[in-house]
Amino acid sequence: METPSEKNPMEKYALEGPSPQEITFGMIKPTGVSRGLIGEILRRIERKGLKLQHLEMRYITEWEIREHYREYVDTDKIEYLAKYMSSGPVVLMIIQGPEAIKRYRQMAGRVSDPGTIRGDFALEQKQNLVHSSDSPEAVDRELEIFFPGRFN
Repeated sequence: METPSEKNPMEKYALEGPSPQEITFGMIKPTGVSRGLIGEILRRIERKGLKLQHLEMRYITEWEIREHYREYVDTDKIEYLAKYMSSGPVVLMIIQGPEAIKRYRQMAGRVSDPGTIRGDFALEQKQNLVHSSDSPEAVDRELEIFFPGRFN
């Protein structure tokens, strides 16, 4: 028999609220921090009705970078990513709200999408300012990478 967390990995985070709540992981990358866009990005998240449950600004380790981008470890892209992601501090975020994963991903958008964080502020595809988890499984994995044992 399946346990609740096997049916839906997000159930273990069980956050209270007026409607079904979900959390997602987000990150403001070094370019977003160095260009002074933290406040604007956080404002957009809050204006969308999502809550910032945890914020942490810090440099991330090479292990965290390589684990986060593990699909690129055996490619040339990993060296660029390691250099870029270690070029300055990032802001790690845990965001809560109804359909938080979907809503934050839509807000992040693509560089070519006007009205999104990337569309409005990114100067190039490679340095697209923010990361957004794409599924409950990704949220689980990324929380364990950046906050081992703290949130799950």
